[in-house]
Parts: sequence; structure tokens; C-alpha cells
Amino acid sequence: MKNLVVGFFSLVCAVAVADDIRYAKPDGDDTKGDGLSWATAYASPQVAVDNCPAGGIVYLAEGVYSNKPPTVANSAFLSIEKNIKVYGAGRDKTILKPKDATLAYGIFLRYGTAEVHDLTLRNGTTTMLRQTGGGVVENCRLTGYYSTRQRDFPYGVVWFGNWGTLYRCVI
Repeated sequence: MKNLVVGFFSLVCAVAVADDIRYAKPDGDDTKGDGLSWATAYASPQVAVDNCPAGGIVYLAEGVYSNKPPTVANSAFLSIEKNIKVYGAGRDKTILKPKDATLAYGIFLRYGTAEVHDLTLRNGTTTMLRQTGGGVVENCRLTGYYSTRQRDFPYGVVWFGNWGTLYRCVI
């Protein structure tokens, strides 16, 4: 009986963890996919983040993500406003490349324990990375950003207020 209870508890924990994971890949589908597996992955990293519960993980497959998110939170290509972790397939394998020149930020971290790992953010027109609540950015490449207008906050990396960590990144 003791083994049965432990086995049931382990199964319940494994299911709960799987429910906290979302997937995105460049050829995914934001309207038909549910993001719960690679087979049903979203196309937009932002949709995966929006549908990931707090405490969860978003995995981004290898490839280039240049689609405009269906909802643009905080004028960012990728806005993270809760405690989640986003993992790319590798710094030179998962590339966020915004097409929309009106976006103010590439990645906007607004929650103290949000994390972004193993991806490249390139070729935007304003600020690459903005942080206002802490967070971690690790093993990322931030490159190719420029601004032609002062009002666009033309900064490479903006770290406001609370502490955060930029670790093993190439800027």
C-alpha cells in the first residue's frame, strides 16, 4: 500500500509539472495549438509566455522567430510579467528577430524571478533588453539594435531599480 501511495504521488507531481510547460516553434500555430507539446506548439514566444502559468517553463525550439505577437504587451516583442523561465535551444540556435519597427523593446522583464536563457535577440530598432523588476538573462546574445529617434529609449540594455543578473551574455 505504501508503494502505491508513493507511486500515485509521483504520478500526480509529474502531471502537474507537465502542465506548467509550454512550447513554441517557428512553424507552430498560435490559433490551433495549445502549446502543451512540440506537436501542438505555438508559433509566437509571446503566446507561449502568456499561456504559461506562473512558476512554469517555456521552451523555444531552434529557429528564427520574427512574427509579430498577436498582443503586444508593453510594446515588446517578448514581455515577461510573471515568474517563468524561458529557454531557447542555444544562444546561436534560437533567434528572436522582431520585424515590427514600432516595438519599443526586444525583451521586457517585469517580474523579479523571470528568466531568459540560451537565445539571440537581434536586429531591432530600439532597446534590446529592459528590466524593471529583477530577473536573470543568461547565455544570450544581444546584437544589431539601433535607434534613429531619441524618444525611443535607444539603449542597449536598461536595468531599472531592482537587482537582476546578466550572466554569460554577448552584447
